[in-house]
Amino acid sequence: MEHTGINKSKSQEDGIMKIPGLWILNSKGAVKIEIENIMYCHHKKDMTIIFYSCGRSEKIRVPLKRIEEKLCSKRFFRCHRNFLINLDYALKGLRDDDTLIFPFRRSVPVARRKKTHLLMILGNEAAGRDLSA
Repeated sequence: MEHTGINKSKSQEDGIMKIPGLWILNSKGAVKIEIENIMYCHHKKDMTIIFYSCGRSEKIRVPLKRIEEKLCSKRFFRCHRNFLINLDYALKGLRDDDTLIFPFRRSVPVARRKKTHLLMILGNEAAGRDLSA
């Protein structure tokens, strides 16, 4: 066996190259999702709109449930049938009108059935962060 001096991972040896990040297939092909920069996702009319922390948004034709399954992180919470939020970007906790505030003056509704669970999560994280309304 000849040694070339190049280290190959097992996946490269098998002819498969793994590309880091979250890739989701939609009708236009593969779309790379920047997980660490997602503030929240909003599903409406067969489209999921991903809102990033830089102010940019991206529309993809993928059900919100599929995105939720791919993210499978403790940082993301399904607060409403049409919304998946990243708890790291919530600026203010639950307000009287059952919404959370995010950067760029964006507010996201919280379903009544999810409110108690969300308050429990936010209560556990309140140490070190100001999430009070």
